[in-house]
Amino acid sequence: SHFGRRVHQSASGAGRPTAPGRARPSCSCPSDDVCCTMRTSIGGVLLAMLSAPATAAWCPAGQGFPAEDVQTCVVCGEGTWSGDGSTKCTRCPQGTWSNSRGAKDVSACRSCRPGTWSAQEGAPSGESCTGCLPGRWSDREGLSSNLQCSACPRGTWSVAHGATSAEVCTACPAGTWGSEAGASSAAACIGCPKGTWSDQTGITSHTECMDCHPGTWSGREGARTRDACAECPAGTYQPAPRQANISTCMRCAPGTYVARTGAVACRKCPSGTWGADFEATECSVCPEGTWTQGSGSIRQDQCASCSAPGCAPDGSLRVDAQLVKPAYSDLGGQARSNLRAAIAGAFAHTCDVSERAVVDVAGTNGSVSIADDGNIVAFVLSVAPDSASEMASRLYSADFRSELAGLVGRVLSGRGKAAVDVLDVRPAPFVPESSTTTTASAAVAVGGDGGSAENIDPPKGPHAADVPANAGGPGDQTADDARGSSNSETPGASRSAEDGQGDEGSLVDFWPWFLAGGGVTLLLILICLVVSRRRARGKREFADAAGQPQLAAVRERVSL
Repeated sequence: SHFGRRVHQSASGAGRPTAPGRARPSCSCPSDDVCCTMRTSIGGVLLAMLSAPATAAWCPAGQGFPAEDVQTCVVCGEGTWSGDGSTKCTRCPQGTWSNSRGAKDVSACRSCRPGTWSAQEGAPSGESCTGCLPGRWSDREGLSSNLQCSACPRGTWSVAHGATSAEVCTACPAGTWGSEAGASSAAACIGCPKGTWSDQTGITSHTECMDCHPGTWSGREGARTRDACAECPAGTYQPAPRQANISTCMRCAPGTYVARTGAVACRKCPSGTWGADFEATECSVCPEGTWTQGSGSIRQDQCASCSAPGCAPDGSLRVDAQLVKPAYSDLGGQARSNLRAAIAGAFAHTCDVSERAVVDVAGTNGSVSIADDGNIVAFVLSVAPDSASEMASRLYSADFRSELAGLVGRVLSGRGKAAVDVLDVRPAPFVPESSTTTTASAAVAVGGDGGSAENIDPPKGPHAADVPANAGGPGDQTADDARGSSNSETPGASRSAEDGQGDEGSLVDFWPWFLAGGGVTLLLILICLVVSRRRARGKREFADAAGQPQLAAVRERVSL
């Protein structure tokens, strides 16, 4: 009854209940009433316990204490979660978010989608996820930093925000390079330096830019093709690559020249010519009846009088040239054959002789010799003895070089620009090489129209006998020729065979002398051995004879 109502003790000691809703005076007990005092204390404690708010040691899933000093379970908010037996709401980790209240598991935290990231813990919405910055991309979920987005590789760039694929990375264009990973604009692509070029995209260093070749230069940055490299003018040369200014093209000195553009070195004026000027594109030919024996002459007075009229007593000239473009080693067999015949025809036309009067070093008519490095050697036969200077003037002329280059370009169509330099023209007697080389050269058809010897004009001039009429012309070889028929030998082959026979006869004549000399040498050696042995034997006998008296005296002293 003390828990439902409170007793008011009057001064007289009589008690009566207090009306509900009215203030109850404090209960006072007599000092000697122990029971009254105890009842009053216990009731106060119970009343305080019933009126206090409820508390707990842990919260159910989806709830937690709002603070450490507040042990009241509340529902977890967005961006947090709580499991059974937890006392606090845990934030969603970086790279995730949640807009659910009262989440009971971490699975309620959703990952940021590919191409985005978030460094915020407990993010309440997907708007907290930020897109990968330009120059980066990601195809993964749940990133917590922009650095976790993959950077576009070096040599590429991207302006895309929140990219999910590397396809957004654009390669630096041709003529440029980029060394920065994760570049965010095309400004990160740097042009190839002057004197270089590149037709490749996405290169990562200036060292990958191609150098302009020696003999060329380029003052343009970011060049995309080799055509940006300009050739040094004729009369100048440039031996070094990667040049950025035309001033690096150096002038040829007197006694030298360069007839074409893009040269890497100047050539000496050949024999029979001279040059006194800088930056010369051709050398002056000595006057008729004079010639220079060496190359690189710088004055006309170095042209000395020839011992024979016209300086070509044998009626033949040796012509040395150089096939600059294209590379002869890249040509096939038929292309080589056509080229040799074409160049021989050009020499014949310029020197006003029959095509059969132009031979290679083996004596093959209507052909020239060309080595793999492009060196050309030909002999022009049946020239007038007094026309060496005239022939040199024609062959050295710029018109002939241009005509020859055009002819080579037509024969080798589709192989780019052709260039041929005539290096040297000088009188020289024709001496064919050995028969082995001649036969190999003659086995290759060098012809053009497949005509017979009767359709070719015979050589003219005082040395027409140097080119026999029975020698096969261009395209004139038959099956008998391939089998080595004696009726179709070239003049060079005939003379080479004779030379070979002469050499063999000389070798046979030499053998008896060689054997006789060997026998005499052996006999002398034997005589020396016999004499040496006899002398050694005589010395030993002399020593023994001289030692006998001394030995007898010793024995006599020993016996005494």
